[in-house]
Amino acid sequence: MYPFDLSYNVGIGTTSPTHKLNVVGDANVTGTVYAKNFSGNSDITFINGTGSAIMTIKDSGNVGIGTTSPSAKLHIQNGSILIKESDGNI
Repeated sequence: MYPFDLSYNVGIGTTSPTHKLNVVGDANVTGTVYAKNFSGNSDITFINGTGSAIMTIKDSGNVGIGTTSPSAKLHIQNGSILIKESDGNI
Protein backbone atom coordinates (compact mmCIF):
# COMPACT_ATOMS: atom_id res chain seq x y z
CA MET A 1 0.00 0.00 0.00
CA TYR A 2 1.33 3.43 -0.95
CA PRO A 3 -0.76 5.95 1.01
CA PHE A 4 0.99 9.18 0.24
CA ASP A 5 1.12 11.13 -2.96
CA LEU A 6 0.55 14.80 -3.68
CA SER A 7 -3.11 14.28 -4.71
CA TYR A 8 -3.98 12.40 -1.49
CA ASN A 9 -4.90 9.28 -3.45
CA VAL A 10 -4.34 5.84 -1.92
CA GLY A 11 -2.95 2.99 -3.98
CA ILE A 12 -3.02 -0.73 -3.25
CA GLY A 13 -0.84 -2.60 -5.71
CA THR A 14 0.19 0.61 -7.45
CA THR A 15 2.64 3.42 -6.75
CA SER A 16 0.65 5.92 -8.83
CA PRO A 17 -3.03 5.83 -7.81
CA THR A 18 -5.37 7.78 -10.08
CA HIS A 19 -8.40 7.92 -7.73
CA LYS A 20 -9.02 8.38 -4.01
CA LEU A 21 -8.75 4.58 -3.71
CA ASN A 22 -7.06 2.74 -6.58
CA VAL A 23 -6.75 -1.06 -6.27
CA VAL A 24 -4.73 -2.95 -8.87
CA GLY A 25 -5.50 -6.64 -8.61
CA ASP A 26 -8.33 -8.62 -7.08
CA ALA A 27 -10.24 -7.37 -4.06
CA ASN A 28 -12.12 -9.53 -1.59
CA VAL A 29 -14.64 -7.76 0.60
CA THR A 30 -16.32 -9.49 3.51
CA GLY A 31 -19.21 -7.37 4.72
CA THR A 32 -21.15 -4.56 3.14
CA VAL A 33 -19.81 -2.17 0.52
CA TYR A 34 -21.35 1.28 0.61
CA ALA A 35 -21.07 3.63 -2.35
CA LYS A 36 -21.92 7.30 -1.92
CA ASN A 37 -20.93 10.30 -3.95
CA PHE A 38 -21.48 13.46 -1.96
CA SER A 39 -21.54 15.65 -5.06
CA GLY A 40 -25.23 14.77 -5.47
CA ASN A 41 -24.84 11.81 -7.83
CA SER A 42 -24.80 8.38 -6.17
CA ASP A 43 -24.89 6.35 -9.39
CA ILE A 44 -22.75 3.22 -9.53
CA THR A 45 -21.38 2.20 -12.93
CA PHE A 46 -19.61 -1.06 -13.70
CA ILE A 47 -16.92 -0.79 -16.38
CA ASN A 48 -15.52 -3.70 -18.41
CA GLY A 49 -11.88 -4.26 -19.33
CA THR A 50 -12.10 -2.00 -22.37
CA GLY A 51 -13.49 0.93 -20.38
CA SER A 52 -17.10 0.61 -21.58
CA ALA A 53 -19.97 0.95 -19.12
CA ILE A 54 -21.84 -2.36 -18.94
CA MET A 55 -24.23 -1.77 -16.03
CA THR A 56 -25.40 1.27 -14.09
CA ILE A 57 -27.39 1.52 -10.89
CA LYS A 58 -28.90 4.99 -10.66
CA ASP A 59 -29.52 6.78 -7.36
CA SER A 60 -33.25 6.50 -8.25
CA GLY A 61 -32.98 2.70 -8.02
CA ASN A 62 -33.22 2.11 -11.76
CA VAL A 63 -30.80 -0.46 -13.17
CA GLY A 64 -29.47 -0.23 -16.70
CA ILE A 65 -27.72 -3.02 -18.57
CA GLY A 66 -26.19 -1.71 -21.78
CA THR A 67 -27.27 1.83 -20.89
CA THR A 68 -26.13 4.44 -18.40
CA SER A 69 -29.56 6.14 -18.46
CA PRO A 70 -32.13 3.51 -17.43
CA SER A 71 -35.71 4.81 -17.68
CA ALA A 72 -37.33 1.95 -15.72
CA LYS A 73 -36.53 -0.22 -12.69
CA LEU A 74 -34.83 -2.64 -15.11
CA HIS A 75 -33.78 -1.31 -18.51
CA ILE A 76 -31.92 -3.64 -20.88
CA GLN A 77 -30.60 -1.96 -24.01
CA ASN A 78 -29.91 -4.10 -27.11
CA GLY A 79 -29.92 -7.41 -25.28
CA SER A 80 -31.93 -10.48 -24.42
CA ILE A 81 -33.49 -11.71 -21.20
CA LEU A 82 -33.37 -15.38 -20.21
CA ILE A 83 -35.57 -16.56 -17.37
CA LYS A 84 -35.14 -20.22 -16.63
CA GLU A 85 -35.79 -22.61 -13.74
CA SER A 86 -33.11 -25.16 -12.88
CA ASP A 87 -35.31 -27.84 -14.51
CA GLY A 88 -35.38 -25.86 -17.77
CA ASN A 89 -38.96 -24.57 -17.37
CA ILE A 90 -39.89 -20.92 -17.50
